[in-house]
Amino acid sequence: MIIKMKNSVLDGYIVFLSDLKLKAKDSRMRTRFIKILQDKLELLVKEEDTLKKEHAKIDENGDIIYNETKMPDGENVKGFMVKNIEKYNADLSELLNEDFVIEINEERLEMIETVKEAVFNYDLELSGKEASIYDSLCTMLEDN
Repeated sequence: MIIKMKNSVLDGYIVFLSDLKLKAKDSRMRTRFIKILQDKLELLVKEEDTLKKEHAKIDENGDIIYNETKMPDGENVKGFMVKNIEKYNADLSELLNEDFVIEINEERLEMIETVKEAVFNYDLELSGKEASIYDSLCTMLEDN
């Protein structure tokens, strides 16, 4: 058995699961599951950095060139300059849309079942982004 999710949802799942109020075994199992997600997220961040370096404009010292943009609300946003934004966006989209697969072996079965039960029994009101993350998480867990 496997669990499959898109790389793009990892951060949202980690935040949502971390905010669940759980006790004892349920909390331990959730923490184990989050650790698996965090390990993948760390790898994903490294891969995003590699993409950034590959697509960024570089100065004469070999450093990435950054620019700062003033937003309508007055906030300054710093970003790196890109050689070809379409190619960068395509490569980043491809990375974020890749599937992350977790094999559910005998050791992980109890962890997944416990997390699934905790998520399905969640009874607080949700709205906006949090509701979307919850729905996506439930769908992913139901499918597996």
